[in-house]
Amino acid sequence: VYHTESERRLAQSIYDLPDSQIQTVLGEGVDGFEPGDGEAFKQKFGIDGPYILYAGRKSHEKNVWQLMTYWNEYILNGGRYDRLKLIFIGPGSIEIPPLMRANTLDLGYVSAADKQNAFAGASVFVQPSLNESFSLVLMDAWQAGKPVLVNGFSDVLVEHVRRSQGGL
Repeated sequence: VYHTESERRLAQSIYDLPDSQIQTVLGEGVDGFEPGDGEAFKQKFGIDGPYILYAGRKSHEKNVWQLMTYWNEYILNGGRYDRLKLIFIGPGSIEIPPLMRANTLDLGYVSAADKQNAFAGASVFVQPSLNESFSLVLMDAWQAGKPVLVNGFSDVLVEHVRRSQGGL
């Protein structure tokens, strides 16, 4: 049983699965996501402009290092929007270089209400991971009506975005 068609293709390319084995793509259900209050989030955390949101573990496995590298390049090259921020929520921590601190905020673990509010206030949600079989935070972003930016090397995430037309 697979979450997505791309996950099924990956398994078939890795494992020698017999033709007689029953395989199906069932997907995955998600809980409803109540709309949040983006302005309340901005006010609570002192955010004065638009922001890109990352929600999830801040780990090497989630490819956060690449996101930080790209964000650093954006800032070093003058960024188009000087008030644009990159906001991280979720467990773990990242070291934010001094040059990036004015445009980058790691809030750590936040409450469910703050998470809903964070999605509501975001301009876009970013998911840099390469290894997802299904991304609940992508579903959260879409339930909040937000576009997503995913890693183009993740077949599963690219499949989600193409089918939904919910981002790049």
